[in-house]
Amino acid sequence: MKNLAVKTILVNSPAFIGKRLRVSGSVQRVRHLKDNYFIVLHDGSSTESIQVVVPSSSELASKIASGDILQIEGELVLSPAKGQAVEIISHKMDKIAERNNSLYPLVNTHKMALDSIRKYPHLQSRTQYFQNMMRLRDAAEFSFHDFYRKNGFVKVTTPIITSNDCEGAGECFNVTGACDAEEKMEHVSNSVSQSCVVAKSESDKEHKGKRNHFFAIPTQLTVSGQLHLESLISGLHNVYTLGPAFRAEHSRTIRHLSEFYMVEAELAYIDSVHVLMDNVEHCLKFSIDSLLNDKLKELQFLWSKANMEDVPLSSKHWRYILESDFVRLSFAEAIGILNNEFIGPSEKGSRLTMKSELLREHELFLTEKFNLPVFVYNYPKQQKAFYVRENESSGSNTCASFDLLVPRVSELVGGSVRENRIEKLEHKMKESLARKEASSVNALDWYLDLRRFGSIPHGGYGIGFERYLLWLTGSANIRNTIPFPRHIDYCPM
Repeated sequence: MKNLAVKTILVNSPAFIGKRLRVSGSVQRVRHLKDNYFIVLHDGSSTESIQVVVPSSSELASKIASGDILQIEGELVLSPAKGQAVEIISHKMDKIAERNNSLYPLVNTHKMALDSIRKYPHLQSRTQYFQNMMRLRDAAEFSFHDFYRKNGFVKVTTPIITSNDCEGAGECFNVTGACDAEEKMEHVSNSVSQSCVVAKSESDKEHKGKRNHFFAIPTQLTVSGQLHLESLISGLHNVYTLGPAFRAEHSRTIRHLSEFYMVEAELAYIDSVHVLMDNVEHCLKFSIDSLLNDKLKELQFLWSKANMEDVPLSSKHWRYILESDFVRLSFAEAIGILNNEFIGPSEKGSRLTMKSELLREHELFLTEKFNLPVFVYNYPKQQKAFYVRENESSGSNTCASFDLLVPRVSELVGGSVRENRIEKLEHKMKESLARKEASSVNALDWYLDLRRFGSIPHGGYGIGFERYLLWLTGSANIRNTIPFPRHIDYCPM
């Protein structure tokens, strides 16, 4: 007899009524009432479980405990009890495995703090919170793929190992190969500030001491796939990727990870930051709408655990966001609002100017004021990277860039129109990278080729995928949104 998933049984229950079937899973709860044991069985195929009714005469049933793995054969019937449509009357039951409850650390997880559950990343998928979060994460990822596919984008894969630093921030994980034992120990001792990813091969042994770099030039784990996406638009038009990125930031905040995922898109033949903001708004609304329709149960469970008193999370709240236009403020307008309305401890009475940088408390004030996502665009050019196109209006000291700020999280998306004038780009690159080695500029000579050999107007953006989930679920910590979080001093498996 073929084993059926709980989800299959529940979705197709009318077709299975009165039929004998087999199901396997772990015991969530077991109760003994009068003539029967009632076992709630969960197999991971669905957020829902199924109840199994076992006669009290069963010797095995009296030995069943929460966490045991069972295989059940029985008849599916309509349930007389409230809260469930069907249940299984057991005819045969076998215990596949049992849990050592004296050692198991995740007992009564509904009472445990999520920080405590995360201490056991290899076990956390057995808890309801992380089951719902990972199902939502899966659906969210596919909602982005669906949006881009329906809008004519080509999905591409950008490198994880790269020879250029897109951000120029110097917070990268270096990749090295052919390290000898002494070098390895040195890397390990300095692991807080720098990571060593070691590659071994027979050729390494042969060339030991004869080469400084495995790839002949310094390489690192990517911080963004943007520059590689730019190299593809001339041949493929609009492109996107959803992949990992890495930052060696010494940050322990609830919004930062050392390994995270980015949704990045590059659009061809656009020269306006408003076109990019339109695309971001449509993309996020498409994803939110998809998740409200397909994963509402998971969302409701996660919202119930968020304890957000200031903004009650509900489908009504998110429908309001879907039906509203995201707010758009130029940087100058945002500064004006903050100077008129914001009083914060960081300012000490001083007024913001076009040379000021927005702090997180400024960003959150703007989102709370409008109770909506807020685009801030046309930032001062000195605040943005070398590849951002400068605005051409007379006397302007701004560039065609934007950040999308969302409640509780602050920055979720960053993007810009790219500089495609080679003279300006080359000058800005040399100026931006002046404090680095000359090789830093030379390593990006291929990026200049994209302009030398015929450039098209284009722009793009990146969405922090875990930050998106943080915003959507109201979770207290970004580490709850990814199966295996990595951050400074923490990489347990």
